Amino acid sequence: MTDDAVARTQRAWGEGSSWAWTLRVLPAAVVLAGGFATQDLIADSARDAYAVWTAAGVAGMLLLATRLKGPFLARVPRWILATVLTLGYFLQVYLMLRNPLDVEKASAVIASSITTTTILAAYGQAVIAVWLVVGVCAFLDNLPRRPPAPPVPPIGTGRATRLTILVTAACLAVTSVPMAVFNVGLVGYAQNLPFRLAGFVLNSHRTLIPGLALTAAMLASGAGQRRWYGVAIALFIAGAVTDTLVTTTRAALLVAAIRFVIFELARGTLSRRHLAVGALIVVAAGSAFPFITRLRLERAGGATAWGEALGAAGEARDEPDADADPVEAALLPVAMRFAGGGALVPIIDHGVQVDTATVVDGLLGGPGITGYTTRQVFGYPSTDAIGIAPSLLGWLFLADGERGQRVGIIVITVLMELLWSLLASSRLLVRPVVLALVGGQLFQVVSEGTLESIGLPAAVTIASAVILEILLRRAARTAHA
Repeated sequence: MTDDAVARTQRAWGEGSSWAWTLRVLPAAVVLAGGFATQDLIADSARDAYAVWTAAGVAGMLLLATRLKGPFLARVPRWILATVLTLGYFLQVYLMLRNPLDVEKASAVIASSITTTTILAAYGQAVIAVWLVVGVCAFLDNLPRRPPAPPVPPIGTGRATRLTILVTAACLAVTSVPMAVFNVGLVGYAQNLPFRLAGFVLNSHRTLIPGLALTAAMLASGAGQRRWYGVAIALFIAGAVTDTLVTTTRAALLVAAIRFVIFELARGTLSRRHLAVGALIVVAAGSAFPFITRLRLERAGGATAWGEALGAAGEARDEPDADADPVEAALLPVAMRFAGGGALVPIIDHGVQVDTATVVDGLLGGPGITGYTTRQVFGYPSTDAIGIAPSLLGWLFLADGERGQRVGIIVITVLMELLWSLLASSRLLVRPVVLALVGGQLFQVVSEGTLESIGLPAAVTIASAVILEILLRRAARTAHA
């Protein structure tokens, strides 16, 4: 891709693009419309407080929109925070107010937790989080920082491309088979292989394989081999599909779409065709939600054999609700993908913070706060194969109450911004791949709040980056030899 073409691409997806303003104000529009539509559902005694929180939320989102200005790639952490707060907290609160029973089924919220008091408390905590993010971003914008590095020049040879694709396919098979046989990564299922192999297999599948596939796509694109580029992206998607079917996670395809868009954006090659591929993956993820939910229930109900559960989930069908609002029916699965208000409300209702030992247990690989949320807050017995993510604000609340939320949001926002700025300005040849991998992990951590489980994924990401950088540098030397 020529320098002029790269410049045109960056302008198209930067501050001056036609769609940028609409996207930036969309969170504020969601808060305004949702607050207005649910105002009459609040008790008279709390309606004034709800109106004040709504106004503060709209103002905070408008201020956040001013901090989203600039090249999209440089603002990825802020877009992640804005998206999760909008869909995971505000939209979930509005849906909970309009139809609590449906949200209870979707998020396993116990009935006693869905009260106006606890919902209003969660709403206020989300508004405060928005203002804290705005304040941190405003402070950081006044500090000098290194400019983003220019796009990586095309690298690739036919031999390097084919070899990388072969290695990617082999690694995909090597990790997928034990995951399916030993239930590695199955949501709520504790599978302890010797030498902590389960964690390494799962994180290699979720990090190394996408990294290899995207590296192969870089090599194929650099060598002008569009067919092999398509094969590499197909392997990338296949890894996400395998993860979805084997572990019954509903996040894999969505994370894959985010990684793909960031990857092309970091290369300076993002086009409408790439966005269409990302949108197709998102649509596939949304369409698969009911099936994956049934598959998870089959596994939780005792069908530990993957093939048996897959067949049963395929045969089952969800009965449509004739009285359901079509708009709410479409929004519910999207909003409930995020561990937001649906987890935060019962955590607030629980009203108890965990001790230090629980946090340390999670950092050392134990159940931690996620296990506490599942067993103590939601009341699931230890025999049930289920895990409930606490959400980011829920995790921080369980760790240290509202003080923990405020300090935690500030620290997390600062760390995300600094890490992203460091990676975006690096001179790594594998920079687009690393940004894609890290962006996907940041989205998962912020949307689910499983802060205690980031150690091993981070280690695998670093190791993968080193391996892929060596691979690309060797390919670059071969291409210029």
